[in-house]
Amino acid sequence: MQKTWIDLFGRNADFVRVDGCQIVRGTEEHWKNQFTVLWHFDTPEQAEESFQAWLREIIAEQDAKRSPHEPPPGSWASVARMMAQGDDSGFDWDAWKDEMKERDM
Repeated sequence: MQKTWIDLFGRNADFVRVDGCQIVRGTEEHWKNQFTVLWHFDTPEQAEESFQAWLREIIAEQDAKRSPHEPPPGSWASVARMMAQGDDSGFDWDAWKDEMKERDM
């Protein structure tokens, strides 16, 4: 069975970047100067292409898990839903979402 990038690198891309011919993972505290090499490639282009392919796999997996009733991330609907959580001010976030969508057209 062919392995995916997720199989090789996992599902968490936090503190992961391309560094020359390598994909590396740092820690929050030591991001700039302490890291672990996840994979070494022959060229920086191969490293970047593989890194982007891995990110696409992660996004596709997250999209597949998202409820069909959940708005797409970054949409006005998702922003309105996030802002409305815990907001007891009475502000009409649904109307705000509609206004923002109309303004963008």
